[in-house]
Amino acid sequence: MLELYFSLSRFIKQVYEDFPEPVSMPQMAILFALEGRDDLTMQKVARQVAMDITTFSRQVQSLEKKGYIERVPSEQDRRYYFLGLTVEGERVVGEMNRLFVSRFDQLFSGMNEFEMETIKRSIQVLSGKLDSGS
Repeated sequence: MLELYFSLSRFIKQVYEDFPEPVSMPQMAILFALEGRDDLTMQKVARQVAMDITTFSRQVQSLEKKGYIERVPSEQDRRYYFLGLTVEGERVVGEMNRLFVSRFDQLFSGMNEFEMETIKRSIQVLSGKLDSGS
């Protein structure tokens, strides 16, 4: 199992290193977590990407300076902020998604349909188990 973890880590690291934008792996995790969402508080996103709030806040500040995300104060409670992607942030996430899809297409190019479906289904089951804490 550790072999799979290390292989995936190397694969993801290589994709990030090839990405032309100045975005770190933790920052990209935040951007991906915000993709298609505008209802997430800073606390929820920090939990989702498994970062302590201090580290998370620094990453959010950096992403704001780059113009990729924006903080919007909650109308009900001004202590809370919602995070959302800016137009530029959406562009960056779109480019990263295209890069990942391209790399996965290359990775799976030698596999037949059955092998690809088996891997896809296994990943979905494993992801569901991990998310549910089982």
